[in-house]
Amino acid sequence: MVTLNAKEQLKLDVVSKVFTGKIKFETAIKILNCSARTLYRYLKKFKLEGALFVKHKNTGNRPANKTSLELEKNIVGICKDRYHDFNRTHALEFLNEKEKIKIPKDTFNRICNRNNILKKRLKKRRSKIKRRRDRMPEQGLMIQLDGSPHRWFGLRKTCLLIAIDDANSEIIYGEFSPTETTFACMNVIKGVLKNRGSFEVLYVDKAGIYGRDQQSLFSTKRDGFSNMKERLKTYDIKVIFAHSPEAKGRVERAFNTLQDRLVAELRFNNINTLEDANKYLREVYLPSHNRRFSIPNVASSYVPVIGDIDKEFYMSIKRIIKNDHTFRNENKLYDIQSNKTNYSGKEVEIRSYTDGKVLYFVDDIEISLAEVKEKQANAG
Repeated sequence: MVTLNAKEQLKLDVVSKVFTGKIKFETAIKILNCSARTLYRYLKKFKLEGALFVKHKNTGNRPANKTSLELEKNIVGICKDRYHDFNRTHALEFLNEKEKIKIPKDTFNRICNRNNILKKRLKKRRSKIKRRRDRMPEQGLMIQLDGSPHRWFGLRKTCLLIAIDDANSEIIYGEFSPTETTFACMNVIKGVLKNRGSFEVLYVDKAGIYGRDQQSLFSTKRDGFSNMKERLKTYDIKVIFAHSPEAKGRVERAFNTLQDRLVAELRFNNINTLEDANKYLREVYLPSHNRRFSIPNVASSYVPVIGDIDKEFYMSIKRIIKNDHTFRNENKLYDIQSNKTNYSGKEVEIRSYTDGKVLYFVDDIEISLAEVKEKQANAG
């Protein structure tokens, strides 16, 4: 027994009546809303097949490209077990790459909807229209740098700092650290200088790490730290301060993507230490991220850096040398090991490097010294 729907019943009724001469050919064309050529084809099929001509030949057959129940069940199980915190696009990428399961995006979305898995994140509606700022025309003109404290891996929050090129949204360098420290920011700047070269402008928020905002002297989060700004002067890099998070939207949007994708990948790969997280970030994640999200073939104005970059990045404090060639720092007394030069009254510069090394300089010449025990000093 063949069941016809309303459209098929109308087609059969009209074509049979044209075939028997009960309806004019022109009238049938208007009723069926088809061309004369199509109606001739219907009449030919009706003559050969009878009433069955209205049914498509694939009716009742299983589509050749239909996803099998076994495959759908397998996909649902994998997503619930391994990719439960991935977004749908990210999960589909991993199904293709890691599981070797290749299915169309629309099919995957229908499977997710049917089985209520990997729900889409709701996007917040913007409260007001924001004027879009054009990108820089060339790479190396502006680098945006910022940190994001988050539970990136493990049970505790860590801070991820990234430097992103404004021209093409490429993340040049990134580093996890316990907090957003001056040394951590220096490491990111060093990474950009080593990987690409010197650039024109560093665009940051008003953190005191980068010095005062000369246009708004009372608006920095912390004051008095100018080590970073002094180090940047070595490479003629200017610092510009953003007046709102929206102003540096390129790096803010990058963090949204990272919190959505990177957290899931770190969990998927059982990464729970700072060292492993930094290694995965630089060697695996960032190359893949930049291939997918950065803009290709943008002209570059980076200037290669010659010399030892590590030696140029340090924290510097100064102390006055006493008449007995001693000075005090962090409640410790130090004695300068030199009898040939009189350093009394001069400043000693204490340079602390990102790798933990500490060196001492007078008039930009490195000196050696020894810590003096307080009991020895008192006895003398």
